[in-house]
Amino acid sequence: MKSKSLFFLFIFWNVMLLSQTNLGVRYQLFSQQNSNVVINNNIDLSGISNEIASFRNMIDKKNKVDGKIETLKNTFSAIKHFPDRIIDGWHLVKATNNYNICSDAKVLIQNNEIKKFVVGNWIKNSLTFVTISSIKDAKAVIEVGFDDKSETLELYFMYDLEKQNLVEKPFESAYICFWSDLKKAEHIKVWLNKKLLGTLKGVIVSQANCYDPLAITLEVKPGIYDFTAAGKGSIAWEGAINAKENECLSLLLNKENQKK
Repeated sequence: MKSKSLFFLFIFWNVMLLSQTNLGVRYQLFSQQNSNVVINNNIDLSGISNEIASFRNMIDKKNKVDGKIETLKNTFSAIKHFPDRIIDGWHLVKATNNYNICSDAKVLIQNNEIKKFVVGNWIKNSLTFVTISSIKDAKAVIEVGFDDKSETLELYFMYDLEKQNLVEKPFESAYICFWSDLKKAEHIKVWLNKKLLGTLKGVIVSQANCYDPLAITLEVKPGIYDFTAAGKGSIAWEGAINAKENECLSLLLNKENQKK
């Protein structure tokens, strides 16, 4: 009875309800499927770095994880019965290095083996790893390679103890393309979430593709982003965009949709 109480208390602490609202925008929006590879720029890379840093608890250093690790260990040690194997598909796990990491991650299981390890629920954050200890009693140990060093992580299949639960696969990337048909397009600077993306390279007369060299294109995790754009030093465009996986949002910046 004690183990079940601890287990359900653990699940309760880790459940979050997410809601999404549609935000108004001030631009012309064209949505298209695009299978072309878009080269990462610094903004793309910083987005990935932030996701990984958040997983490693490096952004908010005041966020103490000692209590989370202790709760995880106590809950797991109270469990007496484990699944014989983990079924194929994507699973949510708790990952810890027993020091400063205690975060959720997603793993792809095939034949009771871990094939992919993803943080931040974005397939772009699929990290290279080596299996140290294979899955046994709903636990595995892997060594993950980060940019600065490797970390040994214990993976606990906490959400598969009572009943095995498959989860949605991590998000595929979304793409955002900023372009303009104005004569002085090369003077337009663009910011996304207050980070400068750069300056448009030139005029595009007709509909731009996401890989157009005169546009600014970036690969992002699906979600809602704020943008501003300025020509000659003043903010001329602003709005919010909902970037969806496997889609390219083509944002035209011209006189018709300038900020009034």
